Amino acid sequence: MKNKKELKYSKKTILGICLVATMVFSFTIGVMVNDVAYHDATIEEAVEHVAKWNLVTATDLDAGNGECGIINAYIYPHSAAATYDSGLVEGSAFEHFDASFVTGEELEGETPFNTAFDIVVEYQFNDTAYNTTSSDWDITLVKAYYNESQLSISSQLAEKSSDFFDQDGTTDAKINFYLLDADGGAGTGFTIGQNEQIDETEIKVYYWG
Repeated sequence: MKNKKELKYSKKTILGICLVATMVFSFTIGVMVNDVAYHDATIEEAVEHVAKWNLVTATDLDAGNGECGIINAYIYPHSAAATYDSGLVEGSAFEHFDASFVTGEELEGETPFNTAFDIVVEYQFNDTAYNTTSSDWDITLVKAYYNESQLSISSQLAEKSSDFFDQDGTTDAKINFYLLDADGGAGTGFTIGQNEQIDETEIKVYYWG
């Protein structure tokens, strides 16, 4: 008999990620624009095309080639930041996406209570994150914010991988957005108690363009 109760993150966590991007905001995914692209435009036209932070919408949970979308979400044992500079192994996570997402499902795996964990979303960008001036994938062109009231996370800017990984030419590349604690610091991870339940975690992903 187990002497402790195993707690699971609800799949509503991932549903929350999807709903925020598709139902609340009206921005659309677009190709990154660079100020230098408007060197032949009039002043009035240039003003209309000032670059800004745009929320990624219509987030795909199974992003294909050249698409923006969530590749995986992990409840991961608390680790050093460098762990998240590359793709994670599902077998090392407490919980993660299962083979095929179905709305309302729980994440696959179990998260023990009173055990430190980090929250990680692996995200794929199309060329919205490719800097045409420097000809490389540029992490300064993307960012994400987390919200989770039960973990005291409020519009917290996520940490991110030191560089994009799994780069496919100029077509797409991946990055991890993660939190090690509620205020975005080095942290000691999050924990949940025996009788706690996390219902929904929200992430908003942006690109500069």
